[in-house]
Amino acid sequence: MRICLLGSYAGRLDEGMANVSYYLYEHLKSLYGEDVTLLNVKDSYGPGFWKKILKIKPDIIHYFPGPTAKGMLLFKIIQIITRSKSVLSATKPLLPRYFGVFSWWLKPDITIVHSKRAESLFNGFKYSTIFIPNGVDTEKFKPVTAQQKNMLRSKYGLDVNDFIVLHVGPVRSGRNQRVLLNLTTSIKVLLVVSISNPSENEVYDELLRSKAIVWKRYFPNIEEIYSIADVYIFPLFEEQNSIEIPLSVLEAMSCNLPVITTRYGGLERLFKAGEGLFYVNTIEEIVNVLEEISRAKICVNTRSKVKSLSWNKVSREISTLYSGIMNNRKS
Repeated sequence: MRICLLGSYAGRLDEGMANVSYYLYEHLKSLYGEDVTLLNVKDSYGPGFWKKILKIKPDIIHYFPGPTAKGMLLFKIIQIITRSKSVLSATKPLLPRYFGVFSWWLKPDITIVHSKRAESLFNGFKYSTIFIPNGVDTEKFKPVTAQQKNMLRSKYGLDVNDFIVLHVGPVRSGRNQRVLLNLTTSIKVLLVVSISNPSENEVYDELLRSKAIVWKRYFPNIEEIYSIADVYIFPLFEEQNSIEIPLSVLEAMSCNLPVITTRYGGLERLFKAGEGLFYVNTIEEIVNVLEEISRAKICVNTRSKVKSLSWNKVSREISTLYSGIMNNRKS
């Protein structure tokens, strides 16, 4: 079985949809070897991309970015040319209202959804759906000792005594990073800004003028940055400002950090609150919970909640999905 993954990975692991395709590709290689390929859909404007597609002759194509209407059209063209079976991962659906008019023609064999919203959306188009969450590299993202944390803070020029709140991702009004500026002065806010995923200049400049620590650069060892933090915060209320199962939340939990998050996307479907995981509904709740954590020691066991979501397990689940599709094709 030859598999072609269509993602947006271009060499940096600092953008959610690209990371999902890359991590899945790395783990599927252990199952399929050279029979699995990862291509960047952004290269589809050049002839080299299409030559690779025709050379691969995939049995299954699996598409990750978005999807958008334009992306699904590209996906359908590739499926027709290769006569392959098709799997769509709805990592962050951005479909126009008129999509239903031609949704029947673009219908993949199966759509992997990450939230109840996406499940309802694609079921409305009469698509076959299955819930398979994103994974996390539990070997890379793991807890550190207090001594290791202090050493890493010294490495990055941070005070070992500071209480540090971390957020990772592009800076945008819809991601609500401004709420972090309202925290007490005893809390240090660290923002790691994506390079691959563009930020809004106005919001970015505002954060630069604040007391927040803003690092806009690529960190190949991003797990060290999680290890610096005392708390991870994901303050998004508005839909479609992140992939529906944010990898940064999974990575922070895998490092056994306390996590404060809204009920974004598929998070509440995956995890119950407790053991250091806090769901909030308002900005006031974010501030109150964060100040409570900073004042008192709490029992944290967020890592236990994500251990079953290792990329190894998720890739095997998706491999089983592939096999089922191919078996249906033969019958």
